[in-house]
Formats: sequence, structure tokens, C-alpha cells
Amino acid sequence: MSIDIGIILTGTIVPNSTFVVHSDIDKRRLEYLEAIKFYKKFAPVYFLENSSYPLLSDPDFNDIKGVFLRKFPVSQYYNRGKGYQEFEMIKRWLETDSDIPRRFIKITGRYRILNFKDMFDECMRSQSNHFLIDRFLKDSKALTQLFYVHTDYYRALSDFYLDCNDENGDWAEFVLHKKMLALQVNSMIFRHEPFFAGRSGSTGANLYDGSVKHFVKSMVRKINRCLSKKYILFH
Repeated sequence: MSIDIGIILTGTIVPNSTFVVHSDIDKRRLEYLEAIKFYKKFAPVYFLENSSYPLLSDPDFNDIKGVFLRKFPVSQYYNRGKGYQEFEMIKRWLETDSDIPRRFIKITGRYRILNFKDMFDECMRSQSNHFLIDRFLKDSKALTQLFYVHTDYYRALSDFYLDCNDENGDWAEFVLHKKMLALQVNSMIFRHEPFFAGRSGSTGANLYDGSVKHFVKSMVRKINRCLSKKYILFH
């Protein structure tokens, strides 16, 4: 592990799931390119991609410096949903890559976090906190679109995707939370409220809250952290 921290962007340019609304391949490709260029300013980016798209022969991806392109085969279990495929890919990456960073920030690949500098600085300072992830006590879920973790700490959880099945309502967020409880994994929520921009693949909805709503959510998070640093209590 020669690299201290990396940013893991997961991607599926050509959707391979029945639970995807945003399926325009050209738009998705451009969104991934924009996200890679956005995040590579902070740390080495590992772009993990698992669709039929010929990623490694696309010069627009190959010409970006400071990025590790990692191509994986299309999952045989597309019917299990996006979460299964995404974390199956991360598991394979951990098993096959020789340049695994000591810790990493995982981000769903097309999303940009507008206040990522604050989020990144928080992760850089979290040497003793092995896992930062927003978990919801009432909803029993852990948000998988963004988390920070020490790589060796994550390995104990990395098989959780095997229980994911979107068709049955076993979304990755619920399955990961359940796994963390079973293994008594210690984690903390982020200090900063992530300010997402992008379009949900599942619903097609715009993730951008606007500055006023984000400010309000940031204030609520500060109050939340006075009561609990482990769970999101208000949302």
C-alpha cells in the first residue's frame, strides 16, 4: 500500500440493471469524465467500471493524468440490482489490484460533491477514525454513495453485497447497515453535510439541494453531532 489515500469512483457507463432510469449512455459517459476531472485534484482516483463500454480504448479517459482505470467484466447478477454490482466490483478490485491505497474515499462515480474540499480535509485528519459514513438510526441504513474507510477495516465487510437484492428491497444501504451491526463495526457520521450535484441513476431525480437548503441541513447536522456522532437522528 504505497498510496496513503485514494478516491474510488464506481462507474457503469452502459447500465446493466433493471432498476435504472437515467440510462443515456452519452450523458453518463460525460458525467463520469467530469467527476474524474473534479476529484483528481485532491488525490489519486481509481475509476472502477463494469459495463460493456470499451473504457480502455476511449482516449478521453486514458488521457487524464493521475487516474487509475480499472475495467471489470459485466456482472452475471444484474438482476440483483446496482448495489450488488457496485460492491461486487469493489470486492474484485481489492482482490486483484496491486496498488491499493491504505485508506480510501468511495463515491458513486457520477456524483460531484461541491464542498468536497471540506469533506476531503476531514478524511485526511481522520487517521484514528477508521470509518466515516452517514448512518440513519430510525431508517436502519448506511448511505453507500459516500464513505471513508481504512482499507483493511473495510475488508471484513466487503462481502456484504452478497445479500443485496433490489427486487426484494434488500438495498445496499440496508444490507450494509445490518452487516455493520452484526460485526459491531464502529463508525462516525461526517462532520460536514455533503453537497451533492448530479442525477440519480435509480430515479433520475436531481440531487442538488440549493445553497439555502444545504445551509439548513448543515446546521441540523451540527445539532445532531452534539447528540450523536454515530447516527443521523434528524433528516
